[in-house]
Amino acid sequence: MTEPLLVGVRQAAAIAGTGRDAMYELVRSGAVRSIQMGRRHLIPRTELEAWIEREMEGGDVPTDA
Repeated sequence: MTEPLLVGVRQAAAIAGTGRDAMYELVRSGAVRSIQMGRRHLIPRTELEAWIEREMEGGDVPTDA
């Protein structure tokens, strides 16, 4: 079975090893981008990987071009 492309905040927190509240704050602050569907925030797995890479390089938040 393949991995889903989008995960909910709780699953994203589990994948990243953070708490649920911390992941919600990362989404709210824009540090982790998400797609909102109704009341749910869905986070692309690629965004989690990108966030981890940014954190390892100094924690820069991406800006819109």
